[in-house]
Amino acid sequence: MTEKKVGYIFETKLIEAIDEYVTIKKNLSPKYFYYKDIDFFSAFKRECYYGMMSEGYYLNQLNSTHSEVIECRNSIQKDILKLMYMDKKYFIRKNLKENLKYKLKSFPILFPLYQKIKNKKYLNISNIKVVFIITQVKFIHYLEAIYERTENSVFMIFGDIEKSISYCEKKRYKYIVYKPTFIKEKKLNLEILALVELYKSIEQYMTNHVFKTFVLPEGDAPLLEIINLYSIENNKKTVCIQHGWNPLYHNGFRDMHYDKFLSWGKEFSEGLSQYNKAQNFIEVGSHILKSSDISIKSNDTISFFLQAIVPLISEKDFNDFLLLISEISYSFPNKNIIVREHPSHPLSDKQIRFLLKNKNLKFMNLNKFSLSEVMQKSSITVSIFSTTLIESLYFDAVPFIINTTGMKHYEPDLQGLGVGIEVDNFEDAYKKLAYLINHSSSCNKIKDNINKYKKSYFKASGDEAINNILKEIL
Repeated sequence: MTEKKVGYIFETKLIEAIDEYVTIKKNLSPKYFYYKDIDFFSAFKRECYYGMMSEGYYLNQLNSTHSEVIECRNSIQKDILKLMYMDKKYFIRKNLKENLKYKLKSFPILFPLYQKIKNKKYLNISNIKVVFIITQVKFIHYLEAIYERTENSVFMIFGDIEKSISYCEKKRYKYIVYKPTFIKEKKLNLEILALVELYKSIEQYMTNHVFKTFVLPEGDAPLLEIINLYSIENNKKTVCIQHGWNPLYHNGFRDMHYDKFLSWGKEFSEGLSQYNKAQNFIEVGSHILKSSDISIKSNDTISFFLQAIVPLISEKDFNDFLLLISEISYSFPNKNIIVREHPSHPLSDKQIRFLLKNKNLKFMNLNKFSLSEVMQKSSITVSIFSTTLIESLYFDAVPFIINTTGMKHYEPDLQGLGVGIEVDNFEDAYKKLAYLINHSSSCNKIKDNINKYKKSYFKASGDEAINNILKEIL
């Protein structure tokens, strides 16, 4: 079994095992995950998923040929792993210092005391009605065009604090840093203890403000579900805005029940609704996509979108992707090659120098160029499973998928729809890309199909999408 298959199998097994674990507990007691009248089961699923995916802790052990015994961080994760791999043996790590270090690093939001120690700066702002929840600075970049058109709004910062504060101050945006209170609960189901304590901390903090609406990016994090539960109990509104796309529909994108989930288009709403029966989906479009005159686009530019090393992308696949970029750039010196790094996984200086040996290659990263600026130049976009593959459709750029993940095919099946090209190895990727570059007319039929489908993925863009979003928020 190859490394990439192990990653795919691990993640898909984990998603289903978490669902099964919760079902088993709820069959024992329907209110197993309740605190008072509040059901924390969805937040619990998300906490389990991100906790067990973090740092490749379990995947690295499973990848080891000598690993018949798996070291577990706690009993919950041990029981979930047993549902995934019954032929393994398990023991719980007893190193309390290491366990605490893991908790603080992996779940700073779920451990309010740690946040209180780490952050001393808090700003108080009154008369705020709309709150944009921020866990990473990238979400400020994503939401700022909407924020700028709302009155009495503020960014509430929970994570990535220094960068988020710096950016807000540079742009003169209103912001507050969540000021947690460590509230100890007694006689409570230990499996949801940290989640309930976070809920109580948020509840106490919010009593000092008169917020009406919470705007949540992406919707998958445990924190966002906790804020949603608080909102339900306190007659507030939650509006979740689609930020990206995950082809595996993991536990963070299941059992959502925000007041509104604003999606880019009906294809996304229909895909997510399979796992979110209680969620109200509203199609609004993607506000970060800007219209352009695609009729004047040339066939001279191929753009490569890098991703982070995650269970679906091994280190070998990541390095092979860099090698492919270099080979295509070298083989076609008259073509423009664009590389866009993933913000959470920047390249090393050595890797950058390796790529820049080719003079026709340039970087167009998030800190200097918008996604639309890259897409407007691109005739073909290349990635493994990035959301940008779907966003390419809006710009009539042909998405080229190198599916080395182990998935049967990329989801949605762009090649099956006739709007993209998919291969499952890097050797075929080079051959197929070279053919497309040498025979640009071979993409014409794909581009005709793109025009038929792209409206179902993106209802609107730019200002029109922003106006659609504002109608749902205000």
